[in-house]
Amino acid sequence: QIGLEKTLEHQKEFQILLKLYQEWNSKINLSAIKDEKDIIIKHFCDSLLLLKLDVFQNEQKLNVADLGTGGGFPLLPLAIAKPKYNFTGIDSVQKKLKIIQDIAHKLNLKNVRLIAQRAEDIGQKTKYREKFDIVTTRALAKWNTLLELALPLVKIGGRLIAYQGPQILDNLKTSEKTITKLGGKLHSLTQFSLPEKEGTRILIEITKKSHTPTRYPRPNGIPKKNPL
Repeated sequence: QIGLEKTLEHQKEFQILLKLYQEWNSKINLSAIKDEKDIIIKHFCDSLLLLKLDVFQNEQKLNVADLGTGGGFPLLPLAIAKPKYNFTGIDSVQKKLKIIQDIAHKLNLKNVRLIAQRAEDIGQKTKYREKFDIVTTRALAKWNTLLELALPLVKIGGRLIAYQGPQILDNLKTSEKTITKLGGKLHSLTQFSLPEKEGTRILIEITKKSHTPTRYPRPNGIPKKNPL
């Protein structure tokens, strides 16, 4: 229904992912979404919408970071669908990362690594700062806070891709200066509808045009308490 027939090549892996995710979600509350159909639409299909963007048409090996990966979305579906890409899941909750690691291991996903770090901290580490071709975020933080946390990880020429709801249209009007300050430029805004009328997703793409000033991201808690 979302026009991604190629993902059917990985149907077996997605069936295993569904089973493993349901097993873990019954033990530890990874998500309030528990119904099988809802998981497929609101987690799997939602994650795979990114494949419709031009940046994910690149057949070269790209480095992708999923910031605030939570229960592993969009990280795990994308890692299944794009085996040539390298994926890094970043989250401050180590318990969730252990579950994602277990699922990735059982799926034999060699292209997934996980880092237990706060976004404010990893964005200041030379090893990771401005090292990723693509950074994805899904329910990470409010818009201006999200920009400060995520853009420092994007390399020059790379893209930040953020899942947003319809309310982002108002926020974009007032965040242009913040995007520029952090080295970005709005590339595109793409709206998708999930199957079964399960809602609208707006994917915001921001291209990294210049280096993010070294003072960003600011120390723990400040981007949330005092957004740019």
